[in-house]
Amino acid sequence: MSVKAQGFKTGGWIAILGLLCGFCFGGAAGAETGAVRIGVLNLPESLNYFGATDVYSRRVLSLLHMPLYIRSPRGGKMVPWLAESQPLMEGPGEKATIRLRKARWDDGSMVTAHDLAFTVKVIQDFKVPGQIEKWEIVKDVEVVDDQTIRFILREASPTFISRTLQTGFVQKTDWEPIIRALKEEKAPLERLLGYRPVRVVGNGPFSMTRAGTPYIQVLKANRSFFASGMDIDGLEVGPYVDALFLILYPDDEEATAALTAGDIDFIWGDVPVHHTPALRHNANITLYRNVRSGYDWIGFNLNRAPFSDRAFRSAISFLVERGQIVRHVLKDEGEPVLSVIPPGNIFWRNPRIQTLGHDLGHEKRLAEARDALARAEYAWSDGALVLPDGNKMARADLLIANAGNRPDRLKTARIIQKWLGALGVSIRMHMEPMDHAMDRLRGNDFDMVLMGWASLPDDPDYLRTFFHSREAEPFGRNTTRFRNTRFDDLAQRAYGEVDPDERRRLVFEMQELIAQELPCIPLYAMTRIEAVRSDAAKGWIGSPAGIGNLWSFLNVRIVRQGNAGVEGE
Repeated sequence: MSVKAQGFKTGGWIAILGLLCGFCFGGAAGAETGAVRIGVLNLPESLNYFGATDVYSRRVLSLLHMPLYIRSPRGGKMVPWLAESQPLMEGPGEKATIRLRKARWDDGSMVTAHDLAFTVKVIQDFKVPGQIEKWEIVKDVEVVDDQTIRFILREASPTFISRTLQTGFVQKTDWEPIIRALKEEKAPLERLLGYRPVRVVGNGPFSMTRAGTPYIQVLKANRSFFASGMDIDGLEVGPYVDALFLILYPDDEEATAALTAGDIDFIWGDVPVHHTPALRHNANITLYRNVRSGYDWIGFNLNRAPFSDRAFRSAISFLVERGQIVRHVLKDEGEPVLSVIPPGNIFWRNPRIQTLGHDLGHEKRLAEARDALARAEYAWSDGALVLPDGNKMARADLLIANAGNRPDRLKTARIIQKWLGALGVSIRMHMEPMDHAMDRLRGNDFDMVLMGWASLPDDPDYLRTFFHSREAEPFGRNTTRFRNTRFDDLAQRAYGEVDPDERRRLVFEMQELIAQELPCIPLYAMTRIEAVRSDAAKGWIGSPAGIGNLWSFLNVRIVRQGNAGVEGE
């Protein structure tokens, strides 16, 4: 049942929030008191480090599990974080020794190399989707002592530091009995991914607490955070607030109303374009615009006909007019995406890629699409598409992920429905919450899907995650079930290639192959528009992932009057 269906209104949230704000707990010297009140449209589905896939779970986990290395907030360079210094590389880049800083988990115990080694072993033993490809380069892990770890690599790889060592890890003591029990289950990987921890032991700047309601989640500042006081790119690391309140709203209308009324300080998500004029004229609200590193796309289930037919996918590609979506749906707050590498990633994006029919008007696009199908022995009867086997095509389902929080997706889906209707293809739209949509994708229970990758890293190795045949299995991240031996070979060669120019050539060829085979069709990258109460909190730091990032929460300070913290447990 939705929050709105239960009659839970904004006033109720704020009343409960007031009960939570009894008094401040002790803060570090010089720290601001109070909590940042954050409006969200979903609470985390699961804070399982190994199984979380939804956006809000990943956002919260990024505040709880710290990596060894991290990109600096302003320069973007790789800097040691939980690691004391850069890795000591031995031989031709096939051994890496790293010493950890003195740090504690939020239960007071020390963070050790045993925790990291345990996490890597779980990922490798279970072959955890979305993570195994980051760690497959590691042949063995040696715990030298409690603070020192050595990785034995299968080969030198540029992604080892740029991707592998930027992932967090879990506490061995917390997870070891869970993993031991799961290994006795009939489907251990499925049970691991479905496990829902009650509490997460973290080593980040914030800690989970059980305080709250079904509609509010509280993250308290970790005053023993190892990096507090460090200077990174001229930023003195906090946190400078007592807590983060994640307050659930049923839709962006109510979240925007709460921000306008001053009931919350920040909406952790995109502000719909139609709200921006009113917010822009509010003197107490600041809008942040950042170039997005993710994009939306249409995907096909390649295990089902006719979506398995490249001729059919090509015909649909002819009809996709990205400029029309950007103009009419995004109101020019975005840009077309032609390749599976987003536009802002200039070094890795292949500029040679052109989409089918890119220089044609709508009528000529439709004619080209029909010609492509006719050449592949499709036909039409009473306007409906007839498949090469002589049967009329059944109505196809278009799964829309999280459309309730992304009105642009619903509008885009309607345009796609119209385009395909002109081709004789009937589309039925299904709007699903992200967790339900992901369940259907993992179970291969869809025809077509409209969804997006919210925030992609600079390193293009994620293409291996999304399109390698190994991931085209239940619970894998290759949701379209694309299988191509040529792509697999290119992806593996790029993974181990240390020469940047040769690696770039391989990544360009991977993009060209995807553009030819079309397991998915990239659509558009929205401008990320976010809104904050500038009279309540200051210190936000922009990034392609938005201002709701780790660096912002390490730097933001409360400026409103009458601050209150969170009562201790």
